Amino acid sequence: MKCGPVVGLDLTIMKGVYNATVNQTIGSMGSSINYLAYAYPWRGEAPGIFPTYDDFVSGAILGTTAYEYSPSYANGTFMHVISGNNSLACQIRKTRYSAQFTFSGNTEVAPDYTDFEVLESADPGDEVAMALAQALLDILGGVIYVTTSAPAAHSDECGGSFLQTFNTRIMETALIGVVDTQNTVLNGMPYCQTSLPPISAADQALARNMSIGPLIEELSRNQTWSLFSSSRLW
Repeated sequence: MKCGPVVGLDLTIMKGVYNATVNQTIGSMGSSINYLAYAYPWRGEAPGIFPTYDDFVSGAILGTTAYEYSPSYANGTFMHVISGNNSLACQIRKTRYSAQFTFSGNTEVAPDYTDFEVLESADPGDEVAMALAQALLDILGGVIYVTTSAPAAHSDECGGSFLQTFNTRIMETALIGVVDTQNTVLNGMPYCQTSLPPISAADQALARNMSIGPLIEELSRNQTWSLFSSSRLW
């Protein structure tokens, strides 16, 4: 997987999906999207025709409807990712490198590699590449957002801010270190400030000061390496 800036039709689709996600997750005092990743199933039609953004978000991202879809690999892009100020389009790319495999007892250790080179996009007919990309999407896809509610009417109680996750396992990976959960809201009244803390320092350290793009690429490589000894690939 190779991730880069979002441009052109990818950017149009991302804006549509993002806005539909905000509209469907908004609390009485608003919401903010902290993380969003998906594979939009378009096949060259004008964006919004297949499917509508609202249908896609409710079915594929939030799972609030029975809408079903199958990710497609079109225009060279497989996955879109939004995290903080990062908006990325990730492509399935062929790579070439030299790797030295070692073991600790019976456990294979992640190999050291040299001469790493990113090549052309993978063929959509490459079943192994598509299966690996889908497995990565199963981990990274979904949304993390903060929704904020207002105080109850005629009440001195404050509202609240709540961190919500849907259909993503990103928090189980080292990428947890780049997900920004910190949020402070006044909830309509000066004394009604609610705050959500940032990710712990220990979790932030897992990212090793890397941004989300290189972390996704690293996770993709590690996923591929972990299957090198599997008989399913040989």
